[in-house]
Amino acid sequence: MSDIFINRGTKEISEQEAILELGESFVRTIEHIRNIANFKNCFLLIHGTRVESCLDIINDSRGLIHYENDYTSTMSSFSSYADLYNIGLVNGTLPDGFIILMIPKQCFRSDLNQGLWHTLILNKHSYKVEIDDTCSLDDVSKYSIPKEYIFGFIDLENKKIVQNSGYDSNYRNSKLVLDAHTVCGLMDIREENAVSTITNKHL
Repeated sequence: MSDIFINRGTKEISEQEAILELGESFVRTIEHIRNIANFKNCFLLIHGTRVESCLDIINDSRGLIHYENDYTSTMSSFSSYADLYNIGLVNGTLPDGFIILMIPKQCFRSDLNQGLWHTLILNKHSYKVEIDDTCSLDDVSKYSIPKEYIFGFIDLENKKIVQNSGYDSNYRNSKLVLDAHTVCGLMDIREENAVSTITNKHL
């Protein structure tokens, strides 16, 4: 286990240090994923968590569960390798796993009226939250990003990327709820204009 991993969140490291730490194979794979996102007209986002939770999340039929229908409160743009190490506490712990989401840009355009979030209600018998995209908004307990938009996850300590076999960028569901920022007419996700520091001629 490297010092960079052990000191993540406390000692700031540069983008170049992060790239050297992650290694050529990891970076090449991420750059390939970026190309896929661009080709599919999707935003590439990450959600920090514990690596032990990542498999549970990508195997959960409900998708990535959250309390709000607000992407900014549970994910961020994957624009920097250094962010994987420099990110601070998430829910009181340092994330060593990162869910990779590849979400169609249409989900953030209010004029297309394409929602992003499932609505979940609390089952009064099992006390578990279940998808019910037809429920009254008054009955909503939580929300979730569809599992089809989860591309996979990053195991930071082992520098591994695990793909979700159920990923489907063509998934469409007219009953999904709009993101809070789309409802407000805002576009807080910005296109990345900076040229990547890594150029992979083999992709």
